[in-house]
Amino acid sequence: MKTLISIKQTCLLVLVFVTSSAMAQFVSLDGRQFKDGNGHDWSPMAMDYFLAIHFQAPSSTCCDLTVPPTVFWPAPAGHYGPGIGIEPNQYTAQGCLTDLNRDFALIKNMGFNSIRITSGIVWNDSTSQFELQTTWSGTNCYCENFYYLPFNYPWDEPESGETKSNADKYFEILDQLIEIAATNDLLVMLDIILFNKFHPYSNEMETDLLSYLHYFGTHFNDKTNVFCYCTFEEIGLNDSKEDPHSKQYVCDFTTQCYDVLKQADPNHLISISGGEISDICDWDISAMKMDFYQPHIYPEIGDRPAGYQDVDEGIDRFKSKLYWLSKNCPVPWLVGETGFRANEEFYNGTHLHPFKYPMDGDESDQLLFAQQSVEATYAYGGSGYSWFMYQDGWNYDSLNTTVCPDGHG
Repeated sequence: MKTLISIKQTCLLVLVFVTSSAMAQFVSLDGRQFKDGNGHDWSPMAMDYFLAIHFQAPSSTCCDLTVPPTVFWPAPAGHYGPGIGIEPNQYTAQGCLTDLNRDFALIKNMGFNSIRITSGIVWNDSTSQFELQTTWSGTNCYCENFYYLPFNYPWDEPESGETKSNADKYFEILDQLIEIAATNDLLVMLDIILFNKFHPYSNEMETDLLSYLHYFGTHFNDKTNVFCYCTFEEIGLNDSKEDPHSKQYVCDFTTQCYDVLKQADPNHLISISGGEISDICDWDISAMKMDFYQPHIYPEIGDRPAGYQDVDEGIDRFKSKLYWLSKNCPVPWLVGETGFRANEEFYNGTHLHPFKYPMDGDESDQLLFAQQSVEATYAYGGSGYSWFMYQDGWNYDSLNTTVCPDGHG
């Protein structure tokens, strides 16, 4: 059975410093201080939430995708909920909307004031086009096939036989998510590009990307419940370390992307998410144009060799990275992701999952990390905080006999 292994509700209600309120205008930055739409001090306390996109199978035969699907709707990630994979009520759009509202209400109840919708398009070098991964069949069957929805320029041109373009269909899905978040008094951070498959960068990719950013910004520029965009997701981690880009290229490329998006949408803040401090070798925070930075910082406990999996050491590692940011980051920053993998049922006292996946500690360790990581973020000058993620994923072990968590956190 799945369980929420993010921070316990009682913990988060204590941790949240500022809650959201009805927005009159757009979130802004005054120095390192976020301001809500009413001009009051506001601090993002965000939950990272994976978005799945379900489709209605075009064939009566389950998972037969010889005919491309054309009907899509938003859904919780397949590993959210009480069981493994898609829930039966998620075969329908209305069932998915009900479950999304349930999850967002719980996130708000836990003390968060915002949500990051983890979804975005990727560039496929082999097809020379952007794609969006869609998951699961919506025809009363469980299907593990992915369908990669092509995004073709011009973005507003309907596909053959369709009345709307695939980009517009995707935007409507995000509109639904934004509306559900608003109903639950949550602001939204939107990922735009997931940066895997992005090397080398072709001229065609760059031209299409700039055009897409403009189209994206034009659609969402009036959404007061969106507080920022994340243009590129873990940009340094997904780049080639064998053939890194020059910092001049990084500066020029991110400046172009920022300026095009800001021209289409002057209302929303623009951020970039990084991986670790090693990003400075190419995707240097000093060289990238953005309103604020949101690195993904973890305590790195369960993945370390036996004998080096001490919770206090993990907390110290997390704090040392914040200290480095406090001395070297020239723009406002928030913790874009952090987490602590804990599950009482699968913790065996050595921080190693008895089957396959590592744990960082038990749930009391998780609570300690949650408390200290939030406090340290603000003590070192951070402007906000995000927890990864809403719910751990569950799967069978390598023998396909025992249900166990995937160690996402």
